[in-house]
Amino acid sequence: MASINSKDEYIRGKEERRAANFKIQSGNFLTLRGLHKFQLEIEKNSMVDDVKICNTVHDSIKIQMRLSPEIIKWTNDTLIPLLCEDYMENQPLQLEAELDIGFNEKQMVTLKNGITLAEAQEYIDKAMEEVYSV
Repeated sequence: MASINSKDEYIRGKEERRAANFKIQSGNFLTLRGLHKFQLEIEKNSMVDDVKICNTVHDSIKIQMRLSPEIIKWTNDTLIPLLCEDYMENQPLQLEAELDIGFNEKQMVTLKNGITLAEAQEYIDKAMEEVYSV
């Protein structure tokens, strides 16, 4: 990707598209690396009964967690940095990640990185209200 800084617009554009596609499509090994490190953190912090990794598809990780603001915050604070770690020397792009949580695929909410306990509790209250208002 050294050509990403090329003065030639065609070459630079091609490298920029390649870099963007890598982040979206080809970064599965980075997801798996972060997922492995996350599992180690789950075990190290005795969270195996609170946070369970269920599946991964491309750059998406499915996790089941206990409904608690502390667990939601811990997951967000722990997983996001692991997924955003640099993967090479002189890395041209910074990886980004965010946590989407919900009771099902239709009720997903994207949490901002660095969520507070109060914000996690607000999400839980809102989600429970939606579930029981149906």
